Amino acid sequence: MSGFGWLFRQPDLVAKLAEFMSMDECPRISSRRYERRRTQGAGCPVNESFAYTVHPIAKRAERMWMVDRASFYFGNAAADQVRGSGWFIGQFVPPELGLRRQTDVEVKWGLHPDGEKRSHPWANRNGTTISVLIRGTLRVEFHTGDRPQLVTLAREGDYVVYGPEVVHSWEAIGETLVVSIRFPSVEVGATASG
Repeated sequence: MSGFGWLFRQPDLVAKLAEFMSMDECPRISSRRYERRRTQGAGCPVNESFAYTVHPIAKRAERMWMVDRASFYFGNAAADQVRGSGWFIGQFVPPELGLRRQTDVEVKWGLHPDGEKRSHPWANRNGTTISVLIRGTLRVEFHTGDRPQLVTLAREGDYVVYGPEVVHSWEAIGETLVVSIRFPSVEVGATASG
């Protein structure tokens, strides 16, 4: 029973998986990117990144396997975010979730509706941040020196890098998607050791 031995020590999960395998209304995998809508039935979430459908029971088993193995993890940034923040990798992730808990880096999937903004300037005092525009437009205002400086990320791939203690605010123009990476991952209120 090497490889999947852990699965057979979970009789409740085995029974649910057996039930799932016999279900016709929720196909497990659609290999064609454009078949998502047709195969999504029965409340099965769709992983948009790889365009396949996962039944909730299979999703639980898949994630348990990945955490148990600790060699890789497969998930969805929007679904895995912590406390609705968009951040899905970093020190704030519970240790039992395995590889998603990191102290060297944090990663955020920031999906912002038109007009969303951080109107109160703020700074992370511990980490350097890189924000890469995937789609939409993001205006970032840096409050350094005598007067604010405005940067607009408008083309896919535009990015901005800023260090610790750089006070900034931002506003999304149109539906905007930004991936942000911050390092190191230090609990808010704590100080990075260096």
